[in-house]
Amino acid sequence: MNLCLDLDEDALILHRDDAVDGGASQLDSVGGGGFALSVDELTVLPEETQRVALEAFAVHDSDGDGCLTSSELLVVLAKMGYHEGEVITAVKEQQMAKMDAEALLCVLRALVREADPSDQSTRIRKAFDHVDVDGNGVLDFEEFRLLLKMIGRGMTDEAAKEMFNRIDMDGSNSIDYNEFVSSVL
Repeated sequence: MNLCLDLDEDALILHRDDAVDGGASQLDSVGGGGFALSVDELTVLPEETQRVALEAFAVHDSDGDGCLTSSELLVVLAKMGYHEGEVITAVKEQQMAKMDAEALLCVLRALVREADPSDQSTRIRKAFDHVDVDGNGVLDFEEFRLLLKMIGRGMTDEAAKEMFNRIDMDGSNSIDYNEFVSSVL
C-alpha cells in the first residue's frame, strides 16, 4: 500500500493510491470554500521558494518514485526553516505516508498561512495582484491559467476555460477583481 498526500479541492488529503473504493481520510483541513477557488489556496509561494523546495524534493527522493516519505519531507522542510507548528505535527503523524511534489507545495502554502495568517481580503488581493502580470486590473485567460498553476490546480484548457467563463460573470472575457472575490468567498 502506497499513501500519498495530495491537494484535493480545499484540503490536504491523505489517500491510498491503490485504493479500489477511492476512500480518503482527511489529514489536516487547510482550505476554505468558494465554488471555484478557496481563499486558502490563494497563498502565494514566491518562485524562489518553489524552486528551492522542488530541488530539495528531487535530492531527497532517494528511490526516484516521485514521492517523499514523511521523514524525508520533514528533512526538506527543516532545511527550509520549518521545524514546528500544527502543519509539521500533522506531517509527523503520517509516518507511512508518501507525498508527491505537489503535496510539498501544498504543505508549504499551509506553513506560510500558519506563519502569517493574513485576513482573507489581504490574501485574495495579494493573489490577484500576483497573477495580474500586465497590471491592468483584470485577469485574462493566460493570467488565470497562471493562477491555476500557482495553486496546483492541474486541469485541461477546456476545464480551465469553463471555470474562467463561470467566474467572468459579465462576459467581458476577463475577470475583474470583484468577480474574482465573488469566486472565492
